[in-house]
Amino acid sequence: MIDKKLDKEKANAKYLEEKNEVLKCHNQMINTNNNQLNRNNMLLLENMRNMDEQIDRASIYARRICHNAR
Repeated sequence: MIDKKLDKEKANAKYLEEKNEVLKCHNQMINTNNNQLNRNNMLLLENMRNMDEQIDRASIYARRICHNAR
């Protein structure tokens, strides 16, 4: 009886160790994907800031043209 219980616990421990390794691998993949997404988000934010600056400059230029046309 004790041997069966011990074998069952050993099998369960082995299963949990294998599952833990799979979870570690999945966590690493998630971390890698998150890092890539963060990098992409930073690039997108930089592009948006640049676009905003260009829009502001174009708006100022358009206002000057309208003012000079009067």
